[in-house]
Amino acid sequence: MAPIHPSKEELSQLAAPSRTTPLFTTTRATVIFVLGGPGSGKGTQCANIVADYGFKHLSAGDLLREEQDRKGSEFGDMIKEYIKNGEIVPMEVTVQLLENAMQSELERLDKAGQKEGEGRFLIDGECSCFFSYFWATLVIILLLSAT
Repeated sequence: MAPIHPSKEELSQLAAPSRTTPLFTTTRATVIFVLGGPGSGKGTQCANIVADYGFKHLSAGDLLREEQDRKGSEFGDMIKEYIKNGEIVPMEVTVQLLENAMQSELERLDKAGQKEGEGRFLIDGECSCFFSYFWATLVIILLLSAT
């Protein structure tokens, strides 16, 4: 089977649109990026922060695996191919999945009578390139070492 890679046109449809206002404001969402190599404790620390502070944990890897298995996914086969070949899925795809998950959580909180500032997210993975997509959101970075 030949590799399935998105065309530039497909990726441009996913790229974050030029915005004059932020997607998530600092009063609406706080994002903590938890970065570290395999075995560094990202999952453990995220579980602790979720339990202690009520953050929503979003794992880039988990979102990609869910999307590749989602029936009717436009990019499922492409994600499977990248993962199978040990390649990194294009940032535009991962960022869109993160945005969708965050938006879904904020909508859920709205329906539950959310107060400002309750949209708190932990994004775990090797996703330092995502910072520019969340430019107006309060971002705190936790770097974990496997020592």
